Amino acid sequence: MNVHRRKSTFVSHCTGAVWLIVLSAFSIAGCATSGNSTSSSGQQTRDFENKSNEIARSEQECVNRAHQKSASVDTRNSEIAKCEAAADEKMGTLAAHDRDKYEQQQREEFDRNALMMTLTASPIR
Repeated sequence: MNVHRRKSTFVSHCTGAVWLIVLSAFSIAGCATSGNSTSSSGQQTRDFENKSNEIARSEQECVNRAHQKSASVDTRNSEIAKCEAAADEKMGTLAAHDRDKYEQQQREEFDRNALMMTLTASPIR
């Protein structure tokens, strides 16, 4: 019976060591993904700014064409209003897409943190 206790103790130590290894692996993976999300969000901000600038540039070109093309003030104002409406629509679509990506990242980070909390709060047997 004494041999059985030694085996049981050995198994429990191995199980504890396995949990420690698994927990360490998840901690390292969690830290690595946290760093990536920071650089990823910086890249997303730059992408959003670039696309926003492109939309503004496109709107300005449209307005310039309206000034060159239209002889009457009413026609010119109508064309300019169309340019502004198109730019507003593109910006709205861009902002909605960017907001969706941000919300998705937040959900993923929340899920990652919940998993880490579950793993670290679980008692090692």
